Amino acid sequence: RIEESEIFKNAPLEEPARQYYFIEQARELVKKQSEELGRPLTFCCVTFGCQMNEKQSEAVRVVTALARFFRISLSKGKSIIPVKDELEHVRSYLMIQHMRFKNRFTYSIEADDSVLDYASLKLILQPLVENAIYHGMEFMDGDGEIRVRVSEKDGDLIMTVSDNGLGMTKEQVERMLSDTGHVPSKRGSGIGVRNVNERIKLYFGKEYGLSIESELDVGTTVTIRLRAVPYEKAEKEGLNVK
Repeated sequence: RIEESEIFKNAPLEEPARQYYFIEQARELVKKQSEELGRPLTFCCVTFGCQMNEKQSEAVRVVTALARFFRISLSKGKSIIPVKDELEHVRSYLMIQHMRFKNRFTYSIEADDSVLDYASLKLILQPLVENAIYHGMEFMDGDGEIRVRVSEKDGDLIMTVSDNGLGMTKEQVERMLSDTGHVPSKRGSGIGVRNVNERIKLYFGKEYGLSIESELDVGTTVTIRLRAVPYEKAEKEGLNVK
């Protein structure tokens, strides 16, 4: 059994509470689906597969996604992981939230093959996606859309998280990236977003980090800019490339 404390021992101070909240949500989803099935999920069904109806298959997908989420969150205590693992982590998160929100939003993840083996700080995409869900589209009337893109440009690694949600004012954007406050919201507080920005600057320097473009009733795009460093090189030489 994986203990939650193991997942968070290398996480920033704000991360444990945020991630624990998500884990509890996922557990409730699995519990609810198991109750609907009339029996708990078995290890054999999750691991090896078995004849399952649609509800059973959905429950297994939740458990599988949560297992991947745990595995990458742990990453053997590493703070640096390959881009492909960071994308798998946010994909697992999105899959679970997609089921929780009863398909109220769609999502897509695209990345150039050439960037998959670059180095990424761990857990930098998930807080941005979380904020897009809870602040950007939780109270939307229509269907939400979240798009994650990763590419390389001029020697930098560019990650973007875009949504068609409620958007923010210029003042809200400035507060989200500053130390003076955060964007009020039911759960997507913006604290995780600011934390990601600070972690990137700590590793890469002040010229790297987040930028946010947002328009009320149109949506928001958050762009991450990192130095493009092969993962193997980052492991050997470290990622403090300021």
